[in-house]
Amino acid sequence: MRAPLPANSAAAIPDTTMPEADLLQACLDELGGVDDSLDRRELAEEHAPVLLGRPGIASKLAARIARTDDPERNAPLDLFGVLAERAQRDAGNRGRFGEPFLAEARGAIDTLAAAGDLPDHAALGLARAFFRAGLEAPECLFPIFAGEPGTGQALAAFPGLLDQEIDRLARHAGDDDHLLHDLLVNLMAVLPSEFRPTFVHHVAGRDEERYGRAALYWLLDRSPEVRLAAASGLSDRVRRAAMEPALPALVPLIRNWMPEDSARPLLDTALRETRLRGRFHPMARPAGRPTRFLAALPAGSSMQHLAAMLDSADGPACAVVVVKAGHGVTIVHIFRGDDALSTVSNLEDELGALDVPFETIETALSAALADGLAEGRPPPARLIDVAAGFGLSELRPRAMTAPDWFAELDPGGAITGLPGGERDDLIRRSTAWPDDRPILDTWFEGTALLDDSLKGADGPRQTLAAFRARLDERRGDWAHLMLRAAHVLKAAGDADWRSFAAVAAALLEGRPLEGIPVMDSIFLATVDAWHEEERRLRAGDAGRPDPLAALAEPAAWPEGDLQCAASLAWLDGYVAAAVLAPREPRPTEWLHALADGVRSIGGEGTGEFLRRAAERHNEIDRAIAESGGAADTLGGFGDGELTAWAQGFAQGVRILDDDWPRDQLEIEDYPTLSLLTALASGEPSGRAARADLPAFFERRMRMRVSSLNLPDEA
Repeated sequence: MRAPLPANSAAAIPDTTMPEADLLQACLDELGGVDDSLDRRELAEEHAPVLLGRPGIASKLAARIARTDDPERNAPLDLFGVLAERAQRDAGNRGRFGEPFLAEARGAIDTLAAAGDLPDHAALGLARAFFRAGLEAPECLFPIFAGEPGTGQALAAFPGLLDQEIDRLARHAGDDDHLLHDLLVNLMAVLPSEFRPTFVHHVAGRDEERYGRAALYWLLDRSPEVRLAAASGLSDRVRRAAMEPALPALVPLIRNWMPEDSARPLLDTALRETRLRGRFHPMARPAGRPTRFLAALPAGSSMQHLAAMLDSADGPACAVVVVKAGHGVTIVHIFRGDDALSTVSNLEDELGALDVPFETIETALSAALADGLAEGRPPPARLIDVAAGFGLSELRPRAMTAPDWFAELDPGGAITGLPGGERDDLIRRSTAWPDDRPILDTWFEGTALLDDSLKGADGPRQTLAAFRARLDERRGDWAHLMLRAAHVLKAAGDADWRSFAAVAAALLEGRPLEGIPVMDSIFLATVDAWHEEERRLRAGDAGRPDPLAALAEPAAWPEGDLQCAASLAWLDGYVAAAVLAPREPRPTEWLHALADGVRSIGGEGTGEFLRRAAERHNEIDRAIAESGGAADTLGGFGDGELTAWAQGFAQGVRILDDDWPRDQLEIEDYPTLSLLTALASGEPSGRAARADLPAFFERRMRMRVSSLNLPDEA
């Protein structure tokens, strides 16, 4: 079964057939000609899908970064930053390219550093790139603290150097405390992990008010050591009476968002002392009135956008919070003025966000907080500002299992209690979900799951069966995602929530995936996504040998008598390559090539051989089009004849290369083409060839739009 590719995808895919070094240089040349940093980033984003999956790009890019002398204008570093972020997202979404890219990058960086070929400015730039992507940077990227003579500043200068830099960043941030924190976090990126708690405690100990808020933000850092340092710094501020009265009111809320660790007892002690000193004030009321709450359905990656709109004396504001299963709250933004209005419009137009009550947002956020904490992931620091400014002062983690979601959605059990026929109708309704909900275009599995199934299958018939089995292992995750979608739909007054809940119940009850229309859609969409990646990478440039190029290597003309069994088997294979080609070749194309080839062999029977070619074309065409015909065609061949047949097929593919375009191969074709390559190279056939080759032929024949009808005489 073929999953059709988007009709307009080919035009958007750049030609990536050039070698990696040339492709990378062409991209860097483009980036080097762009002055604006945002424009450079946008251009790098355009190139990223083609570059990410190519082995060798990460190591070549690291080498270019090391050789670039200008730390302020480093196109390779700009590109690496974008690729690192994309790789991190790809890995988080169960993609197949992110982890290999990052592993190659780390290895290349370690090699450069060990050889002394990584200048300080390049190392620090790479450290920032890793940090911005949410990744821990390799330890070799911190030359200033390496302790080697001549490699940078001595550790003894640490506090003084940092104070100078902190003062500079504070001037740059102006009155924006959150911007100052972002700048401090960026500065922290160039410190080894063991020095970061010292840095945080040092910042929290400064007398200015704004550094107390910075310490408050650091209570939500991913690192337990950093959280402990922030709590210790806040505790010191309380003892010195340097804790601003507005800040302690936020601590009880933040404390609930933190993982259970040694930072929390420190905060409790600090809060008790604050109350004893009479410096604890209630949380201030929001400066404006929330006017709208919106929620989108979850995307296939489980990422979901939630938003709150606020009218205040300073104009409109919009908070957008992104949550993701297994990660918790991942992104938080606050937009103001015209940006707030355009953000809401984009959420509605692009993601289909719906108006929902406040309680819907609160439930989704509470569940996400608990989900993140279960993985040791506190939310981003900006959620503090959202809670304070948008009326979320009671936001607490709330773990939500599938039964909890059902209890929230359907407390009376109406869906699960429906008669079987009515439930089946609701499940069949999922056929129309992708048409009615544009965000369901993103509902597909990560391609790593499909790629693993492809590599582990014994043949083409097993490939998709293996993927279905892997997809079946994920039924609980998809049920959870559908329950979150049903929660939004019900809150928005959309009756389709019942269909989403019914499908989730069917998944949890173990109903076969093939009987659930939306799961068939997810299955096919994943195959589409895999094909699209292959198209971008020109079928195998991502570490996979080009299967057609590999097949062409053992191609050979027949040897000896053209009428012997091996030569006639070779002819059948050659003609099959013409019959099964995705693009039907002209008769003159393959017949003339055949005539030129066999005439060069010499001997008698050339004319008869060519006439037989035309006859066999029509016979094979008719036979393979019938179920079981392909097995009959191959059934009489011995091992030697099957090898000759595979060599003929390989020769046909080599000659008809233009009629076998790489972007029209299917995922099921790859194992068979590898099998044919092995057969043409003389390896024994085994049972796989006898079983899988006919299935390959019949599938490709079903894809034929029309049949080629040749005359019996050549």
